[in-house]
Amino acid sequence: MPELPEIEAIRVVLAKELVGKKIKTIAITNGKLVGRHKTAKEFRAHLEGHAIKGVTRLGRNLLIALDDAATLVIDPGPTGQLLRAKGPKDAKPKHTQAVFTFSQGPELRFVDANATSEMYASVKPAEGEVTVLNKFVDRLALSEDGKVIRRAIPELATLGLDPVIDQFGWDRLGIVLQVAKQPIQAVLKDQRLVAGLGDVYAAETLFTAGVREDRSSETLTSVEARRLHRALIEVLAEGLKLGGTTVEPENWVDPDGKGGGYQSHLQVFGREGEPCTQCRTKIQRSVTPDYVAFYCARCQA
Repeated sequence: MPELPEIEAIRVVLAKELVGKKIKTIAITNGKLVGRHKTAKEFRAHLEGHAIKGVTRLGRNLLIALDDAATLVIDPGPTGQLLRAKGPKDAKPKHTQAVFTFSQGPELRFVDANATSEMYASVKPAEGEVTVLNKFVDRLALSEDGKVIRRAIPELATLGLDPVIDQFGWDRLGIVLQVAKQPIQAVLKDQRLVAGLGDVYAAETLFTAGVREDRSSETLTSVEARRLHRALIEVLAEGLKLGGTTVEPENWVDPDGKGGGYQSHLQVFGREGEPCTQCRTKIQRSVTPDYVAFYCARCQA
């Protein structure tokens, strides 16, 4: 599943290529993709003919701002990918769900084999309308940029703290852990609490911090919360630096078809049965309704 670093890698490519261009046409081949709208025609009407002002991100959502104050929101889900055509005769990939053409440059295809992704046009609230933010995380000091995005896009108002965009000190994370009272990996994956993480970066963060994935979050001491926060920032920074993670079965790539590089740095995720890089104990895997965990029973307490 594309997580925060992968969505950021997509954002970087699209910001460079799309800003200033107009959306000419949009072809939707699966109406479920734009199911928040009554029809695909309604979805297209918000976007076609409008110029792209900027490309941003919040959590695992890609945000494409238009000149009429509407925003195209893309949640790729576990398997969605945005791919730029290599040329006018480049065949569309199997499972193409949407095709965007622009005033100049190649078309952009949205491909999803499992059809579990979503995109919609979010219209900025009318003047005087109030967007109710996630009150819990707002009290933890959302950044001004984070508040602006959430208020402009009401559908994202309930998202939790974004570790990159919002003010995400160890003390804020500590409060989240104390209040949540859930297994720690479930907390890190809960988009209402921490926006942007999935199983990959949660598992790597917990290993780096030396914390078991099934520890109840409120049992972490302040020292452990500091260590977890430091590990999260370090792991995300490395993932961002290396352009994300490309692992089977999704084999995520950016819009230019380039994979990430963080997979060669994974210490536990996807390594069930292999020796721990620190102590040589075999990495274990466990599955719950909320997460898939990879961990070292010796290094993580």
